[in-house]
Amino acid sequence: MKTVLFLLDGLGDENYREIGNKTPLEYAKTPTFDKMAFKGSVGMLNPLGLGKEIPIENASQMLISTLGYDHRKIDISRGVLEAMGAGIKVKEGDLCARVNFSTIDSDSRIVNLRAKNINGPQLEEDINSIKMRADFVFKHTSKHRGVVVFKGNHSDKITKVDPHIVGEKVPYARGLTKEGWHSADIINEFLNKTHNLLLQHPMNLGRKQPVNFLLLRGIGSHIPYVQKFTDRYFKKAVGLAGMPVDLGVMKFLGMDIVQIPEGIEHELTSKQIKEVLVKNYERAVKKYDFISMHFKNTDTPGHDGALREKIRQIEQTDRFIGELDHFRDKRVIVTSDHRTSCKQKAHIPGPFPTLISPTYQTEKKFGEGWATDFSIPSHRLMPIVKALG
Repeated sequence: MKTVLFLLDGLGDENYREIGNKTPLEYAKTPTFDKMAFKGSVGMLNPLGLGKEIPIENASQMLISTLGYDHRKIDISRGVLEAMGAGIKVKEGDLCARVNFSTIDSDSRIVNLRAKNINGPQLEEDINSIKMRADFVFKHTSKHRGVVVFKGNHSDKITKVDPHIVGEKVPYARGLTKEGWHSADIINEFLNKTHNLLLQHPMNLGRKQPVNFLLLRGIGSHIPYVQKFTDRYFKKAVGLAGMPVDLGVMKFLGMDIVQIPEGIEHELTSKQIKEVLVKNYERAVKKYDFISMHFKNTDTPGHDGALREKIRQIEQTDRFIGELDHFRDKRVIVTSDHRTSCKQKAHIPGPFPTLISPTYQTEKKFGEGWATDFSIPSHRLMPIVKALG
């Protein structure tokens, strides 16, 4: 039986008094998901290690666990995954980091974590023209984000250079080992030279808040071995996504990938966008046994603290999936990778609801309050689905 996994990023959340002490998913009208849940199983996945062994800012990497691998045992950085997903060839020892275009003040304190209205292609060209001691490749991925890869045999044993908190001072990198000091020097040189370039960039003319700094996170240089998803679970598997980190995860696990423009994941009401998604999905269903389709639109409102918008996006995604396929002779999974709280405007640890359909008739709906059929670590989901046949 073909298996389709719909991953709704950041789907889980907290209870809110203003919507009857329910979660956004419980409050939302989701007839498609409820129909699936009626004939399926609804339970909770627990992203083990998130907030402890795995930093909460790396919650997107929990997709590795959702796809059947214990992420706590896989030493790979977000930077390496971003680089892979952005189409950069990465080898063991290449030092990779995800990048945010941002604003700092004269005292190197963060003013804005995410710059808006930047000319990504032009900045990519300008940054790649910088002369450094180490060879590097910079790529703008979308909006305020990018990725940088320093080629060579580098250590990632260095201190963090992005506190990711407005008002905090950006520190210089320091090595944690002898080899790490060389990597720290490269990072510091890159930060200084890009800062000087951005300070003089024409893009900042007339801006009240200049784009003058690159925040580097998820720095890593190691690519561990893992058994391919196609050897472990499904022989023919593909992932449809727009975010580089998601594409990178699936590429790292040996799945085929289909890149869709990231904006598509946010605008499911557009006829043109829906047509692109449907076309890619229909092609994938014909060719593959396992299809993973990632929706980012359910995560963004959580980061914005927009409770009503998150409810709207859940309902919009439910309608779109209901129009996408009749799902005859297919097993469908609706799940997530982590929780995103509208209250805290951030990723939070804790279990999130998941449905598997068909299994047996439970006459339930889809939501945290009905998720009583199972409670398992997220990396146990795929073995269970595979055992169902």
